Amino acid sequence: MSFRPFKAMAGLIPDDMEEMTLAVGAIALVWAHVELALDVLIGLTDNLPDAPPRKRHPIPLAEKCKALLKATNERPELATYRGELLQIYTLSLLLGKERHAILHGAVVSTLKGDAFTAVRLVRGVEDTLEDSETSLHRAFAIFKSCYELASHVYNMIFAIADAHFPDIACYIEGKRIDTDSFTWPAINPNYTPPTAS
Repeated sequence: MSFRPFKAMAGLIPDDMEEMTLAVGAIALVWAHVELALDVLIGLTDNLPDAPPRKRHPIPLAEKCKALLKATNERPELATYRGELLQIYTLSLLLGKERHAILHGAVVSTLKGDAFTAVRLVRGVEDTLEDSETSLHRAFAIFKSCYELASHVYNMIFAIADAHFPDIACYIEGKRIDTDSFTWPAINPNYTPPTAS
């Protein structure tokens, strides 16, 4: 029997929080792919011929987006991809804000109807508490948009790698992948949640 502590914990999560817990977890998992794909994409642009050396790889999302925008505007090799890279830049910032509110918020209410409320500390001259209410339908839309964004970034990685680094092969779990037929986590991106009754 395999070790499955979270399956055993299922009874610890109140029934009215189970959907919210799954929503937050799904967004966290797919956002990790967005961040990884952005890291790889920035790494590719840093390795284009005559690319200026970078002191350090950007870590926060805003810095990654700035690095991507700078490369998009300054690297002639990326001119072909400029529109798509600008779309990735914009979507990453927009979705990043919503993801940030959900994943970095402390849930302070269980589902009321189909929504939950999270509160997070916002640092500034004066620290403030900010709360946000998210419906499960909005959480699912954020999840789906993050999935589509990660797919878009992965496809951009393959396009740039194929055009500028033809000798580099892509591997996942030690297996070479065909970039023309690559799909990632086995979810159905066309799934539509049932409507509230």
